[in-house]
Amino acid sequence: MGRCWFAVESKSFDIPVEELGKRLRGVIVERGRGFSSWVRFGELSLGCILAGVEACCRDVWLSRWNKGWKEGGRKVKLECRENGAGRFIFCKAVTAVMAESKSFSLVFPEGRGNHGGWLILAEKLRSLGVAPIFEEKKVESSVENGGSWKAGSGSMSYVNAVRKNEGLVEETAWLQIGEGDVQDREGGEA
Repeated sequence: MGRCWFAVESKSFDIPVEELGKRLRGVIVERGRGFSSWVRFGELSLGCILAGVEACCRDVWLSRWNKGWKEGGRKVKLECRENGAGRFIFCKAVTAVMAESKSFSLVFPEGRGNHGGWLILAEKLRSLGVAPIFEEKKVESSVENGGSWKAGSGSMSYVNAVRKNEGLVEETAWLQIGEGDVQDREGGEA
């Protein structure tokens, strides 16, 4: 348990996590130019967010998927989306109070480079004691383009698997698929 902070693109995220009894509880605070947003999460939600972030890291060709679950009277939805600026994870929590509902949301950009925002987010959540929750009866999912939500074959996290990769040099991982030329995001050769 503890607190961590990281920045990606023009945003920063602050994540304090505490243990109440035997359960985790945390807050994710997103700050950008001229705005601040925060959402409080319980252990189930933190674990589902971590599993979703790691799924996005693994499935780089996944165009869109979503997960939904309920925790403590709130509905939480996690979606992988893409726009002209790149891929991002959209997290929305809806709380029904009396006849009125309140909505809170966070946006986690993928980030640039081999050690982008999602990898850092997964690494920070794990460092705070959060464990991924892959399949629960409370979790509903919808996946397009063959993406998955299940754990890998080993017990190692995605972040640790990337770090263990032989191509790792000073927190940079090199991954080449096939024998063709490698291109960067802008279409030029790397």
